[in-house]
Amino acid sequence: MKMHTGKILSLAAALALSAAVLLTGCGAGSGAAPSAGGSARGAADAGDKGYSAAVLRVAIQPSAAFVPIYLLRDNGWLEEEAEKLGVTVEWTEFVSGPPMNESFAAGQQDIGFIGDVPTVSAIFAGQQNTVVGVAAWGEGGYAILVSQDSPITKAEDLKGGKVGLTVGSTAQNLVEKYFKANGLDINNDVEVVNLTVGDLATALANKQIDAAAVWEPSITRLTDDGIARILADGAGILRGTNNIFSTTAFATENPKLVQLLLEQYARAAKALKDDPLGESAKVAAAYSLSPEQLARVTDKYDYSVVVADEDIECLRGTTDFLRNIGVVTDPAFDIADHIDPSYASNADLARYK
Repeated sequence: MKMHTGKILSLAAALALSAAVLLTGCGAGSGAAPSAGGSARGAADAGDKGYSAAVLRVAIQPSAAFVPIYLLRDNGWLEEEAEKLGVTVEWTEFVSGPPMNESFAAGQQDIGFIGDVPTVSAIFAGQQNTVVGVAAWGEGGYAILVSQDSPITKAEDLKGGKVGLTVGSTAQNLVEKYFKANGLDINNDVEVVNLTVGDLATALANKQIDAAAVWEPSITRLTDDGIARILADGAGILRGTNNIFSTTAFATENPKLVQLLLEQYARAAKALKDDPLGESAKVAAAYSLSPEQLARVTDKYDYSVVVADEDIECLRGTTDFLRNIGVVTDPAFDIADHIDPSYASNADLARYK
């Protein structure tokens, strides 16, 4: 279905805001949870053992930004370490961020691996979550594709054309930033076609659109299949920060478990870095890629765990994007108030560098 950009943006904003209300059972507000800063240190300084939970519930999804979590799950490393504390681990897999957010809103999860847009959307809508680490960042993890034989070679060539993307996603954020950097306006210079990632591939192959904005592993699948080539990726315009977040209550009460997960995630990330092909072979099937393809995909990411200033600014940029399309409605809302870098800084990550 094709729609003009202005209508798409208005519809997307309304749907996203409505979804946020449904997720939390209340109207979208400023997301004014208490600042998470210092909560990890606070529990540790209290002199207790640093955790009270008997179960650690971890939510995951098969995004290329979260490959180490699949290695961690399949290797059983988190269970081995948690067992020493008398804690069991429960894994739940989701297809994407929105259903994961629904599960968090229902009180069914403790820690999740999730992208920037659903992170900010859920917190603004009122969910009491804290970003405790960075799963990965990678400018090459998002890209604007054109068909393999397309004459388009630069942004200006798209003027007057059709760009397919999933409205409200980071892919739209990428396109807006790319156009702005090249003197174009997504609202006036192109027609946006709102499509799912699966439909984008078909539309591009059938020349129904001139370009498509997607993320990994779709970039690698489409380019390796000869359907598309990369016109531009996030280099210099989109850091692509993906997050590890926890309910604020769980993180405050169980800093040792949060730090344990961050340490073991760093362990899996190091294993992937040390042997990209061998480790990719263990989980490639989850991504419908060959081990060689997955190794190339993971090379685009820094599975950093620590929260850098650049990550905070990236999430602020995501907030601005969501503010522009009407999802974040409070001009005073600052996602930085819901980020606590101390969990990662207090974790023992040095041995996994």
